Amino acid sequence: MPLYLFFIFVFPQQYIEFLVFFYEPITRLSVIAIFITLFILYQLKKHHTEQKYDYLKDLSITQAKINAKEYFYNLSLDSKNDKIILNMYINGVYGYDFLLKFEKKLEKKLKFFKLIHECQSGDKQFDNEIFIVSDDKVVCDSLKKEKKLRETTFNLFWLYKNDDFNIKFIKYFDGRLTLYAQKKQIIEDDTEQKTKQIIEKSVIALHDMLPYLPKRAQKDAPIYREKTGKYIFILWGVLHLFFLNGLIKIILDSTSIFMLPNLVNETELLLPSLYISLGLLFIYLILVTKIFYKSTRLAMSIFIGITYGMAGFYLSALTGLKELNIYLDNSKPIIRHEQVVNIRESYGRRHTSFHITFSKLDEIKTNGSFYKRFKISDRVNIYEKSGYLNMAWIYKIEKENSTKGKK
Repeated sequence: MPLYLFFIFVFPQQYIEFLVFFYEPITRLSVIAIFITLFILYQLKKHHTEQKYDYLKDLSITQAKINAKEYFYNLSLDSKNDKIILNMYINGVYGYDFLLKFEKKLEKKLKFFKLIHECQSGDKQFDNEIFIVSDDKVVCDSLKKEKKLRETTFNLFWLYKNDDFNIKFIKYFDGRLTLYAQKKQIIEDDTEQKTKQIIEKSVIALHDMLPYLPKRAQKDAPIYREKTGKYIFILWGVLHLFFLNGLIKIILDSTSIFMLPNLVNETELLLPSLYISLGLLFIYLILVTKIFYKSTRLAMSIFIGITYGMAGFYLSALTGLKELNIYLDNSKPIIRHEQVVNIRESYGRRHTSFHITFSKLDEIKTNGSFYKRFKISDRVNIYEKSGYLNMAWIYKIEKENSTKGKK
């Protein structure tokens, strides 16, 4: 599908019927909404799968054992070749999903301003250093009750820090306990030996954590997601709907085959669209504050709303106002008599684009057949309507002699 859409937008003339289908607001919104809804349902009903080492799929992963305890790891360099990346995991049981990491200054500030609410284990040292990315009470209760789990986890984080490694996170998902760490690359004779030792110590610590981790589902059961975990999928889906709706329409409007209808002054849309998108953002912020109150995901949901969400609201407001202005307009058309003041061709690597400028109008990108009808100084009739929102728009352009010929 992505490849097909690529060819549609690169060679639009060959796929005009398919593009017209997406150009209409009802069909475009329906298709996007159905696609996103199915994706959300698939994610929410996704089942646990048995995590097995597959040599053909995991060629970069090394399988090993220490004291009969199986583990898998991979050592690599980042894109700049200045950091060693360690990715290792062990297979566990199908339980709750969570992520642990070092608590940064940003998280501490967000907690101070009540923008996130983190589960607290009751262990002051653990809570000050380790950030628990989970809103599930069972995970929190396990960390409160199981002192051995807290101690093993805390010691594992500091083991890496003392060896100049930095644990990015320890994640438990779908029965797999994963550790991801980085270290600045320092050329030393014993670097390889030190890394091997820390991996072996990590394997023992990770296996020691398993008995204390909460258990819930079997491998064929749906993946458990806490309440806010489900809402975050729905939230992303809604934001994608706004963003894709606006983006697809704007891309289609930029193609020559959809040169008309067109607003006389496109800048009229800018301020009203901004006001609408700010209003939608305000409603969004109220909604997510209510849903994610006392949640680790509150700050993240606010951030994506202000960035990605605001972009989607604005794009959809631009296209929505334009379509509302055109499709609901019942005004009587007027005919403006103008003149062609400039024509030009723009040559690209793949295709040539054609442009015409009429007097008192901005330059219009056209298709080849329309472009060939005109030359400089030609008189034209421009059919214009006032618009449902009082934004004048053009639905037809003809040469003056073509209409006289018809009479």
